[in-house]
Amino acid sequence: MPGKDFFTNTEVSAASAATPSPAPAPVAESPSASTVYYNARLDPKNYLEGPLSTNAATRLRQMLARPG
Repeated sequence: MPGKDFFTNTEVSAASAATPSPAPAPVAESPSASTVYYNARLDPKNYLEGPLSTNAATRLRQMLARPG
């Protein structure tokens, strides 16, 4: 049995092209108001300001979240 041909272009059928993508889920309430466990150290909004952490892994996340 021959392998799949990855080099030929195939047209997408009109039915699959016209299918709308699912709408994004509605934004949930703020993490502090929900009953789900919330860890402020893991929240990206807390990485944008303030001093960098002494923990290397957290400091890396802070630096990667900041612009520039």
